[in-house]
Amino acid sequence: MKLTLPFETKNISEEGLITGYASIFGVIDYQKDQVQKNAFKDNLLKWQRKNKWPKMLWNHNASEPIGVWTKMVEDQNGLYVEGKLLKDVRRGAEIYALLKNGAIDGLSIGYSVQESHFDTQKKCRHLTKIDLHEVSFVTFAANPEAQILSLKNNEIQQLNASIQDATHSLFKFF
Repeated sequence: MKLTLPFETKNISEEGLITGYASIFGVIDYQKDQVQKNAFKDNLLKWQRKNKWPKMLWNHNASEPIGVWTKMVEDQNGLYVEGKLLKDVRRGAEIYALLKNGAIDGLSIGYSVQESHFDTQKKCRHLTKIDLHEVSFVTFAANPEAQILSLKNNEIQQLNASIQDATHSLFKFF
């Protein structure tokens, strides 16, 4: 099973660091599925115990890993993810270029449904327990509300830290 979500790129970094949402709770996607809060909870604990996360792929293709996810957590909005595109991998470099230029704008989760129920009123399936296998960058998204928050830049983070340090130093004089 796959659930596809769009994202925006606000900051493209040389390092390829990524933050965003792989799934947003309560949104009925184009496949008529709605992920519920805590749907990933048990599965994320299993991944944490293994000390690794699901794979980062291109278009759900197991032969095309493009990076690594370094953090996954459920918050009030959905499944928040952080990771790094590997630009020294050919496809990772291509995805980086596509992201940087706005040519792709989707994330999609590959998963197995462990528990769900059908809502006859809304005509959708509520996913209440999911085993997550991978999170992919994709061309077309099924859920219009999830997004990449940023592709972080370590240089920008270092600059922000330097500005904060300088600001603190200046306030010492007043």
